Amino acid sequence: MDNFLKQFPINTQIVVAWGEMDALQHVNNVVYFRYFETARIDFFNQINLLTLKTIVFCFTEPPFCLSRPKHKFAFHWRH
Repeated sequence: MDNFLKQFPINTQIVVAWGEMDALQHVNNVVYFRYFETARIDFFNQINLLTLKTIVFCFTEPPFCLSRPKHKFAFHWRH
C-alpha cells in the first residue's frame, strides 16, 4: 500500500457496503459508477477545484461500458 500511495498521492478509499453486493458477495456493476462519481468529487476536493467561483463540467458519456457476454459481465474501458 505504501508503494501505491507514493505513486498515486491523490486517491480515494471507498468501503464496499454490504447492500452493494449480491448473495455471492459480488459488487453490482452499477455500483462502480457510484464509486467513480465519489472518487471524482473527492479528487476535485483534494486539488481544491471546488473552491473556485465558476466551474463548468460537461460529461457526454462514461469512459467505460458494461456489457454482458454469454457467461459473465465484462468491464471495458473505452479509448
